[in-house]
Amino acid sequence: MTTGQASRKLRVLHVTPLYAPAWQFGGPVRSTHEIATGLAARGHHVTVVTTSCGTPDEASPDVVRKVVDGVHVSYCPWAPGPLGLVSRAMRTVAKGCATQADVAHVTGVWQPSVSRVYGDLHAQRVPYVSSPRGALSPYSFRQGWLKKFLYFRLFERRFARRSATLHATAPLEEAELRRLFPNLSIRVIPNACDPAKWYSDQVAGAAWRERYGISPDEFVFAHVGRIHPKKNLDFLVDVAARLPATGRWRLVFSGPTAVKDRPYRITLADRFPPGRLVIADGAGDTGETRAAYSGADLLIFPSLHENFGNVLVESLLCGTPVITSPNVGAAAFFGRTKEVRVLGLDAATWARELADQIAAGRDLSTAEEGRAIAAATFSPGVVAEQFESLYLSVARTS
Repeated sequence: MTTGQASRKLRVLHVTPLYAPAWQFGGPVRSTHEIATGLAARGHHVTVVTTSCGTPDEASPDVVRKVVDGVHVSYCPWAPGPLGLVSRAMRTVAKGCATQADVAHVTGVWQPSVSRVYGDLHAQRVPYVSSPRGALSPYSFRQGWLKKFLYFRLFERRFARRSATLHATAPLEEAELRRLFPNLSIRVIPNACDPAKWYSDQVAGAAWRERYGISPDEFVFAHVGRIHPKKNLDFLVDVAARLPATGRWRLVFSGPTAVKDRPYRITLADRFPPGRLVIADGAGDTGETRAAYSGADLLIFPSLHENFGNVLVESLLCGTPVITSPNVGAAAFFGRTKEVRVLGLDAATWARELADQIAAGRDLSTAEEGRAIAAATFSPGVVAEQFESLYLSVARTS
């Protein structure tokens, strides 16, 4: 990056169907917010055009404009559609904002609310970065494959090919995108996780345990995030059945459950050994989630697919080690760090590892190593600088 590039202040337009404070919809909301606020903190003018879904303004029939942590956000009215959210206002507002933008960043594969925005950006000659965020993975294509295959051939493939570059959050996602687009530019930049928000809070962790009836001497395995089939929580039923029947251990699912997934949650809970499972409902806000990480002894994350997996990094920043599946992109950034164990999805292997953890108890000796790597790699300033470099490399010059 030249001195002139480094000093140039950009007008960046982010278009995404969901945005802060709709934390209940998972990692993409939080990571997009961290990108936007990180760029704003570096002096760039950042505008986000999104829907009001999941926010306090979601019932408003009008566009609600706010400045959130230095970012100019337009929350647009929306309606549910057959593939995702539909919002005519998003297209109108984004089209107006694009006239002043140097570069755009679009998140929203399979989302009708942003599909027409791609065409408008192309027509207005605004270079854009596209973040699929796992939506073009083999796992995603298997969910409603025929509908997605047709939509991809008709729309998403063209949107991707017109992008200045595709953004992958981890090497896992980069490899998936390379199979679809071998000739396109793809840049790997991880999600940002703020150490100022994610840290060990033993007081909150102890209160969290007390709230859910967990004694201080019980070993707690926690799964943090949405209770959803993609998280592979059925696998943990088989693991739990193999754990010591007499040991003092508890498994906690901490996170929100969508209305459509409540029958899955009920069925899942019925299959665990009696008294071993605790379900900690919540909206996924930072304080509540930080308390869960701090109160747990180990995060377990057997997901079937995560393009990144924010919870892995957040847990390490809170001093809690992780066992995860090979399907979680963020694990690649930690190499042989003792705080991150990557195990194939074999229930007997996981059960042996967890039984060893119960017998050994919590080991705090390596917690700082995991936190140091996470802070150095994923801090908002570090990630924002990488996006700044990317945007400057593709931004229009006039």
